[in-house]
Amino acid sequence: MFNFTLHIILITLLSWWAFKVYQGSPARPYFWYGLFAKILAGVGFGLLYKFHFQGGDTWSFFEASNVLVERFSGDLANYFLWLAGNSWPDHLVNEIGYQGEPRALLMIRILSVLTLITDGNYWLCSAYLSLFAFGGLWALTDRITRTYPGSTKAATAAFIFLPSTLFWSSGVSKETLFMGVFGYLMAWYWPYFKRRNDGKYYYWLLAIPMALVLFQLKYYYMAVLLAVLLTTAIQSRSVPGNQSWLMVHGTWMVIFSILIFGASWLHPNLRFDYLSDMIKNNALEIISKTGSRGLIVFIENTDPTVWMGINLPWAMVTGILRPNLGDWGSWLQNLAIMENLSITILIVGRIRSLHKGDLLPPDWYPCLVYILILAGLLTLSTPNFGTLVRYKVSFMPVFLFLILYKNPWWEKLTAKLP
Repeated sequence: MFNFTLHIILITLLSWWAFKVYQGSPARPYFWYGLFAKILAGVGFGLLYKFHFQGGDTWSFFEASNVLVERFSGDLANYFLWLAGNSWPDHLVNEIGYQGEPRALLMIRILSVLTLITDGNYWLCSAYLSLFAFGGLWALTDRITRTYPGSTKAATAAFIFLPSTLFWSSGVSKETLFMGVFGYLMAWYWPYFKRRNDGKYYYWLLAIPMALVLFQLKYYYMAVLLAVLLTTAIQSRSVPGNQSWLMVHGTWMVIFSILIFGASWLHPNLRFDYLSDMIKNNALEIISKTGSRGLIVFIENTDPTVWMGINLPWAMVTGILRPNLGDWGSWLQNLAIMENLSITILIVGRIRSLHKGDLLPPDWYPCLVYILILAGLLTLSTPNFGTLVRYKVSFMPVFLFLILYKNPWWEKLTAKLP
């Protein structure tokens, strides 16, 4: 009990420190609501998997991390040496049961640190990971609201309170780690994208190892994200802002294409000659394990490259807007349908207001590329709504912000909020 109380005090102090750091943030009135919601969502995530799904990865990862801590009990020096290396003893992998799954083993390795310091308490591990994710997304929200006047409600709704993101990127999960890193990377390097010099260079000391670790954990997310960030940074520094729309965005796409080609050599599964084959095989494996309900149907073709090419546009649309009313199914799927229905209504409001002028943030173009690529690839490789809803958290907050920013329907709906 003493250890639990001590960690609650530490989490409270860290939260209060973060609150003080963002004293001048336009989004500050929503800080505590967002933090409490995030931590409670992590608790709900753990309870859902424990009692509804009877376990799942979140509890398997935690139990495996406990095995690691027990095996190194009383030998912390060797534990930290092992933690810094890459090798796993065969007997340990066999005992944990994740043979041939390097990403799962990496997640267990990271989680074992929290398991060690919390004395094997799942709920404290969940709270720390939720706090990490919230910190990253809050840092990004702060940057956005300081840059774009009048964006506070749109940014907090998209990055802090969007129900699917709030829930599926909380607690003990790989998505929680990714969204935290996503937020921190975007926030820390925002000044470089804006041709400003107020960025803190020591952030590189944190960002580089975070990006490298997450690249191994979620390489497809990170490959697209890093390519978009680097392209935007290079383009904003090399192309004057007074150039034509075609010059600015054409240059962006050329740089992006070069970086994507380079990124394809960083991981075997990202190479173009393997990508389409890997995506289709992954899709077929999921289809074989799923019933007919809850599946996304694509046009069949025996050639993986052709299959990917003809289905990619539909996958992009599906990834963003589905499940919808025609996909009514389980109660979890129905909750996602209600969220998507609300977003679709707001999309109509956005479209109806476009004639009034440029109501999109200046950086909409790289955001749109990031959204479409991830929506297409994730939907193709995961044609199952139950899994896709969880994976969508990587791009849906960005999409929602583009929809809500200066959207008159949203502004009217939230007019009474602070």
